[in-house]
Amino acid sequence: QRTRSMLMLARRKETPEVPVFLMMPLDTLDPETKELKASAAELLPGAAAIGAEGIMVDVWWGLCEQEPGVYNFTGYVELL
Repeated sequence: QRTRSMLMLARRKETPEVPVFLMMPLDTLDPETKELKASAAELLPGAAAIGAEGIMVDVWWGLCEQEPGVYNFTGYVELL
């Protein structure tokens, strides 16, 4: 049993690590205020705690461009 455990640990060290990125929820921004929702912001410390390399988030163009040529990425910038 001990030898098997040692072999498994040795294999784990030889296996390259795969970076993990977490996908943020689709409703990361509040559609009214265009700001980062508190519930989404609360996920960020957990992502760091598990060793995630980063996050991914869908940018909803309709939330960012309320008028043609006028952009507001404030909520998404909060994630940087």
